[in-house]
Amino acid sequence: MRSTTDGRGLVVAALVLLACGCSDGEEKASGSGGAPCVLDAGPDADPCDSDGDGFRAVTCGGDDCDDTRNAIHPGATDVCDGDDNDCDGTADQDDACDCAQAPPKPGLAFSDRVCLKGGWFWMGMGPSDPHAAANYYVAVPVHQVFVSPIHMDRYEVTNRRYIACLDAGVCKLEKYATSEKTWDRAEHETQEQLDRPFLGGSAKNGGEYCKWTGGRLPTEAEWERAAAGLGDKPRPYASGFSIPTCEEEVLFECGVPLTPGGEYKGADRVGTKKPNPDGLFDLGGNASEWVADLWFDDAYATCTPPCKNPCAGCSAGKNMWDDDGHGSRGLHAGVISAKDNPAFYRAQFRDRTIQDHASHDLFNQGFRCAYPVASKR
Repeated sequence: MRSTTDGRGLVVAALVLLACGCSDGEEKASGSGGAPCVLDAGPDADPCDSDGDGFRAVTCGGDDCDDTRNAIHPGATDVCDGDDNDCDGTADQDDACDCAQAPPKPGLAFSDRVCLKGGWFWMGMGPSDPHAAANYYVAVPVHQVFVSPIHMDRYEVTNRRYIACLDAGVCKLEKYATSEKTWDRAEHETQEQLDRPFLGGSAKNGGEYCKWTGGRLPTEAEWERAAAGLGDKPRPYASGFSIPTCEEEVLFECGVPLTPGGEYKGADRVGTKKPNPDGLFDLGGNASEWVADLWFDDAYATCTPPCKNPCAGCSAGKNMWDDDGHGSRGLHAGVISAKDNPAFYRAQFRDRTIQDHASHDLFNQGFRCAYPVASKR
């Protein structure tokens, strides 16, 4: 650093660092490779708040996770820079989708994905909600859950998409438990059928398909987060805060067309209604959807706080497809009226009556896939 001396021998430094720029020889602050340095606040600085942002350092019992930079403290905006700007324990959490690599371009119709930000939300129904604690719909207690960011299929997996997996030699068609019948490919690759949800497959079929596309079945928590949203005011319905209408969801009372032969009632072409606030279609109508979790009545009651990324039975170390039933989310729209039975269309509704076992003959179950979020940094 160049300097001059005046007649009294005082050093006058050319300190243009007052704007917190760094000289060529000084290191910038740690983090994402480029955050400005922070000058020493001087001898009168509070040793418990050396960056002067008003938050005490962790070493002093405070909650400022980086007391060298005044842009990092609880409540700060978390930006895509690789740092934990708001001191919540997770870097880039608030902007995970902004920091994410873009998903691959859709290779087939209705195969694009939505990035869902991670965070905390209230999962489950209040005990005053109809069916909240009924034996077959146990969705209590309400509990706070954290989910990490994920990409999720914007639409339910269609016949067209599943046929592509069949053609790749990965997916299979299984015989049903009570008959020798299997899903009829010829019946479902017509123009009228190709873009309806693939129905009648097992959770195992869904898992195989999702693995082929680089993903997996979503967990119950991820599915409910997608339907209810994040934060302290979850949406009671996937479409919003009111009972869904025929403009918003494929519903029983809206005259949903039948498939040939009338077998798969209530499944219409995906994406015909409005997306929910997160940009996903058909979470509150059309097909019911398999999730990764095995069914446990007490799954909500036994998720120990802090309940983060739960998946009941997913690490049980056993073949999940043999005897244990997988849970189902959403309600198949061909079986009950939203107007007369709105509780069944709740974002928080879970259904024990429909489970996937090694053998099954369910004609109303579909699925969509979830995919990991990779950072573009």
